[in-house]
Order: sequence, then C-alpha cells, then structure tokens
Amino acid sequence: MTTDVVESRATAIRAEAEETLRGLTPDASLCAISREGRSFPAGKFHEGRGYAAAEVLRGLRRGMTPREAVDAAWDRWSIVAPLSRRSAPDWAAYGAGGDDVLAELLELTG
Repeated sequence: MTTDVVESRATAIRAEAEETLRGLTPDASLCAISREGRSFPAGKFHEGRGYAAAEVLRGLRRGMTPREAVDAAWDRWSIVAPLSRRSAPDWAAYGAGGDDVLAELLELTG
C-alpha cells in the first residue's frame, strides 16, 4: 500500500478520535476527569486511537515506509500501553483503542 493511503487513514483516524473526544468531554479534559478520580473508558478508547495514529504519522514524517512506521508505532505502543497495565478499565480501553488502530494500519501496509 502506498504511503499516501496509510497517511490519509491515520490522519482521518486521529481527526475522528479528536472530534469524538470533544463531543464526549465538552467541559473537561481527560486529564481533569482523571484527576477527579473518575473512570472514563469511552474517552480513553478514543484517546488511545488518536495516540496510535499520531505515532504512525510521526514515523511517516521521518521518512519511514508505512510498514516501518507501523512497526515503530507498535514498539512505542508496547511501552506506552503495555498489556500488564490493562487490568483497569481506563487502561484496557486505551490499549484497545490503540491496538485497533495499529492493526488496521498494519493491514493497509500489506
């Protein structure tokens, strides 16, 4: 798959995640919600999607091939959202969001 296709999809995913988050949290940031001790898995899912898409876009901007960019994003993702942290609902949702994006983008790389 071409770089343009992966870049276009990652850009769309990131924009969709940001738009959804704005709709879910119009009056507070996810950080503020977290500081208040509230769980918000729906928001964390979309935050994870946006983060993972942004990681792929960073790799592409650095001149990586789409496959290299997705692989590098998976490597970073394993540090940011390791499976060992995913027992809490927010971490599980965050991880699932990023996992879904990276799997989709990996599939696009062929």
